[in-house]
Amino acid sequence: MQFIKHFSEIDDADLPRVGGKGLNLGKLTRAGFPVPNGFCVTTDAYRLSVEGLSEQNENSTKGIKLSPELVTEIRTAREKLQTATFAVRSSATAEDLAEASFAGQQDTFLNVTPDELLDALKACWASLWSERAIAYRQTQKITDEGLAMAVVIQEMCEADVSGVLFTVAPFNANAATIESNWGLGESVVSGAITPDSFHVSRDTGEVLERSIATKNEMVTATGVSAVPSAQQDVPSLTDTQLKELTHLGMRVETHYRHPMDIEWALTDGQFVLLQSRHITTSPTSITPRRSVLCSRSSEVDAAAVGKVRQEEIQILEARAEEQGTVWCHHNLAEVLPAPLPMTWEIMKKFMSGAGGLGKAYRGLGFYPSERVNTEGILDLICGRIYVNLNREAELHFDGFPFAHDFNALKRNPQEAMYAQAQTDITRSTTSFWVKLPLHIIRMSRAEMRLRQCRSDFARLLIEEVFPAFQKEVEAERNISYSDLMDAELVSKFEEWRAKTLDDFAPKALTATLLAGFSLQRLEVALQKCVNETETKILVNRLMSGTSDNPTDETVVPQASHPRLASKLSEVATGDLTLTDFLKDYGHRAVDEFELAQPRWREDTTYLEQIIDAFEKSGLQTPPTEATFSMDDAFEKSGLQTPPTEATFSMDNAFEKSGLQTPPTEATFSMDDAFEKSGLQTPPTEATFSMDDGPKPQREQRESAEKELAAHLENRTGLRKQVTRELDFTRRYMPFRETAKFYLMLGYEQIRRALLELDRRYQLSGGIFYLVPDELRRLIDGEVFSDVITARRTKRELMLQIEVPDVIFSDALDQIGTATPLETIDTLTGVGVSAGIATGQARVLLTPTDVRPSDRNYILVCPSTDPAWTPLFLHAAGLVMERGGILSHGAVVAREYGVPAVANIPNATRRITEGQTLQVDGNQGTISIF
Repeated sequence: MQFIKHFSEIDDADLPRVGGKGLNLGKLTRAGFPVPNGFCVTTDAYRLSVEGLSEQNENSTKGIKLSPELVTEIRTAREKLQTATFAVRSSATAEDLAEASFAGQQDTFLNVTPDELLDALKACWASLWSERAIAYRQTQKITDEGLAMAVVIQEMCEADVSGVLFTVAPFNANAATIESNWGLGESVVSGAITPDSFHVSRDTGEVLERSIATKNEMVTATGVSAVPSAQQDVPSLTDTQLKELTHLGMRVETHYRHPMDIEWALTDGQFVLLQSRHITTSPTSITPRRSVLCSRSSEVDAAAVGKVRQEEIQILEARAEEQGTVWCHHNLAEVLPAPLPMTWEIMKKFMSGAGGLGKAYRGLGFYPSERVNTEGILDLICGRIYVNLNREAELHFDGFPFAHDFNALKRNPQEAMYAQAQTDITRSTTSFWVKLPLHIIRMSRAEMRLRQCRSDFARLLIEEVFPAFQKEVEAERNISYSDLMDAELVSKFEEWRAKTLDDFAPKALTATLLAGFSLQRLEVALQKCVNETETKILVNRLMSGTSDNPTDETVVPQASHPRLASKLSEVATGDLTLTDFLKDYGHRAVDEFELAQPRWREDTTYLEQIIDAFEKSGLQTPPTEATFSMDDAFEKSGLQTPPTEATFSMDNAFEKSGLQTPPTEATFSMDDAFEKSGLQTPPTEATFSMDDGPKPQREQRESAEKELAAHLENRTGLRKQVTRELDFTRRYMPFRETAKFYLMLGYEQIRRALLELDRRYQLSGGIFYLVPDELRRLIDGEVFSDVITARRTKRELMLQIEVPDVIFSDALDQIGTATPLETIDTLTGVGVSAGIATGQARVLLTPTDVRPSDRNYILVCPSTDPAWTPLFLHAAGLVMERGGILSHGAVVAREYGVPAVANIPNATRRITEGQTLQVDGNQGTISIF
């Protein structure tokens, strides 16, 4: 049972738990509309509480004794709300639906104090059995069988003006109707007074008709009060406010694709939404024109989306180059698929030659082009991040003719997701030939720099970079941002943006680049003895269970893998408190590269769900073994043990220079780092001990090593080269995972500054729709409410446009066009975790609650991040639309022995829930039965 659902967690599947009112508040919150914070006490809580009643009626329900567990959960959820009083509203399971609105049939209580909260909850439950509610259900022919009540508990809104908005007027399909009064909206919705009434054009926001009532009374926090005489005959809303409110209502209608009845409030100059339900009046009882309303709304919506689509296509046409331009989702879409404006501007700069990415490349001896310095390698298309492959090819050596084969990628778009640029002399210029000696010198220096860097960089990270950054963050946490002046807050934002993304991130990203570089060098070496396809399979098996990092330690316990013992399973078993867990891991979050996402220390709901699921599944913290792992290295060096997922996955081609001279034998194998951190030298010749890992994966690896030895027999030089590259790949893979853990420490400080500014200026999350350069204008007094509203609206429209994973400049009309899907029995992608598994498909677009009863399913999803990790626990196999061998899903799958295939376009549409699948992680195929 789940007693509490916060608004941000609610989706369509939760209707039976949260009722219609709760569902709609959840939908509005998740869509980014301004909704006061709150949560639902679910129907599970109601059903548990009435179990012992011989008969359900008003009196018996009011007298229920609540379970201690329920009381505790309500108090915990209540304490997260930033208010001294609450609005408590009934939410029946058939309420606020298209067929029956239930409006006014159950009770609402305003200005409820914490001491009154539980009584108000039970009073809402009791109202389910009031005479008027029973009569209404009988009239609507709604049966009482299985009926239950959820209750919405929300921050009390101290409204200056409140009322209702019908996005379509009863007798005018071109107008919206607004009714309003001073104070709380109870006076309007109850019919106790005659409110001001306005008809406003749906298209322009112009006021078409107005009726200003004499408003003698209003409802306030203290009850019914007299309206001051100076305000009684004054319009409660200005024309500008009416236009803004109508625009907000039209956005809600666009989101629902249906005319809506909306309760709203105006507080401190900002509109917030309190309820939303479908307009349910029969068209025939209004006017014949009403019969075309829904189609008209759809046409308006479609026209707006079409306009935005055309604008996006025109932008891409202007960016397209004569030889053709390719855009692909690439790996960044796994961690940041659709950023808000603030996050996008920060990430766009970071992923440029002048940002952290460029610094990492230049530190390894590369020379990004001036275009990459100024424009970066990313473009935002219909609200989603894409890598511009033409500019990405310019990351390495300015002026050298590296390029992607446009026609080859057009024939096989899947290859674009992890494409490797090659030398294309046909694109060379006179300048290139003049500067050829310079290019050769630069490439030679880069080759030497790469060799030198990877021989010692792991030690540098462990002993210097990570500890220094962590120390800075810990000192910053002791500073109260609420005590800072506005200008100081903006300076903090700028300071931590620079420290995190300009100073620390390039060093962390260097380890990521070294991992990709070493992996590719390994593949190139292996292709001297086996073909390309066999190389991919062999590398996949050689990497099985070798990450040697505590990936997903925060989320998934694995009894067969002691090294990855879950910290949350320790919380579930009582061996670790949640408070102690948050000291080390509270800076993490679901979709954590989006700055607008709350960190775990801000909202523990997600963690509590996982802990609860672990408790119910009976998982135990597995015993430790005396095997070497990266946990020891970090613990003994004084660092937090990073539990993280893959950071930026940059599977770029470093062999693009065409240089074939292999690097010299590495003399540093991390022994120095471990010795200085107080550890004994690892017992094996390899960089890390390979004695851990799940048994199936260990067997895959050992089998691959025997096969490799056979291929390299009597080839001493090649054997040394392969051994070296395999060692480096295994060395740097862990740092791909740990970098994100430390990066998020700084990211949290950036978010702290933004949150405080958002609170002070009462933007209700609107700060994340601004961009960095606008923060100083904000504190200087500039009003951004219209800008925020416009950006929200445009983003919502853009996200309705379907976009392919790969976009070609000569086929831009594919944007917004549904991709036709062939019906085929075998899908081919990239094997990223070895093995073969069979099971029933579980197709998900977003992570859902952990369900301990599920076993041996094949998880089918777009890609994965930390939120998906609980679903790996009992998965038999994994299918992803995006991802490569070093992506998060691949790393976790290998660690837990889950066969996995990635890069299956439209997998979530091609595969249906419940189909039987066979996942072949060796060959990279999915068979559908």
